[in-house]
Amino acid sequence: MPDLSKLELISSENWKQKKPDSSYHRVLEHGIEVYVKNSRGKVYVLLNGDEEYLVIQNHDIDSQQCYLTNFYSKYIGYLEEEIAKLKLKKGPRYYFYTFLIALAKQIFTLISAHKVVYLNTNLSTSAIHSQKFENDLPKILMYMAKKFPDSMLVIQGLNDYANKQLLDELASLGCMNVLNRRMFILDTSDKEFKPSGDLSKDRKRWIKQSGNLVWKELGNHQIDQALDLYRQLYMGHFSRLSPDYTKEFVLDEMSSKRSIFYGLNEGDELKVVYAILANYQQVAANLLGFEPKENIKKNYYRNAGFHLYEYAKERGLIYNMSSGAVIYKKRRGAEECYKYDSFYVAHLPLRIRLGMKIVSWLSLKVIKQYMLKNDL
Repeated sequence: MPDLSKLELISSENWKQKKPDSSYHRVLEHGIEVYVKNSRGKVYVLLNGDEEYLVIQNHDIDSQQCYLTNFYSKYIGYLEEEIAKLKLKKGPRYYFYTFLIALAKQIFTLISAHKVVYLNTNLSTSAIHSQKFENDLPKILMYMAKKFPDSMLVIQGLNDYANKQLLDELASLGCMNVLNRRMFILDTSDKEFKPSGDLSKDRKRWIKQSGNLVWKELGNHQIDQALDLYRQLYMGHFSRLSPDYTKEFVLDEMSSKRSIFYGLNEGDELKVVYAILANYQQVAANLLGFEPKENIKKNYYRNAGFHLYEYAKERGLIYNMSSGAVIYKKRRGAEECYKYDSFYVAHLPLRIRLGMKIVSWLSLKVIKQYMLKNDL
């Protein structure tokens, strides 16, 4: 029997009092607690020795208003998006995929998918987990199942490039892996990594286009300009799915050095801004902000991506890319991988276990194969 004595689940309110300097407070205060405050959901911190993990109990939370608990969007919504890209004419394939969506929706209804507990071992798009977390997986799952006996347990943010061993271990412990999204990586930490010819052309094009445009680390005096750019992308629909991008939030990130903010400057005017998570082995363009219409004319988005690639290459990091622009990324040497969430339901009734088996099968044997075949 594993020793569970070193694990402790603490409410977010008590955690603030017990450890006021915790890095989780900025997420709790600026994001998660806003969404669960008026619902049956709760936020906790799981303490495992000297490590802390964020736990979100999602019991009837309005999932459309929380970026970490948007259950429908991650699984059924993703399936619908990918199938819609085919623009199928009505025929056998059209009806087959329409049936799959209807089946998945019905299964999620039957297995009480609103009763979910999410375990986040980091708060980034990077899929880095400590060795301690991996070693303690059996007892963590057992402890969480005991604390939340009527909920599915979900470990988020795994990919089959950085976390293959962990995904296999979770499967051996009875977890069911469900496809979340396709993504791409450039592993500049690999000794055999060599930039492609297209990346060299990008560099020449960037130097030619840049003129008097310069990338600089963001200064405190540019915060208001940065927030204006963020609002144009996030403060409408997306602000409901992400933490609040307040001035205090950005200043806190900058002063703590948890994130490094860069801006593309034209003279004194800020054109693009994004943040790099500073404390992981992977980098990704988080909190990207720019003026959408001007971006279309001058391709700021691609320039930001190339700058991030150079940042990763100088430091030998994994450049964690999104799922779009497949051909563009492949030509530049990006390797594709898949992002998963892993579900633990061994402690739940048979109907839920069978339902999740079907969902996992649909995800891995049908959706994934379909994506590979159609290069989505």
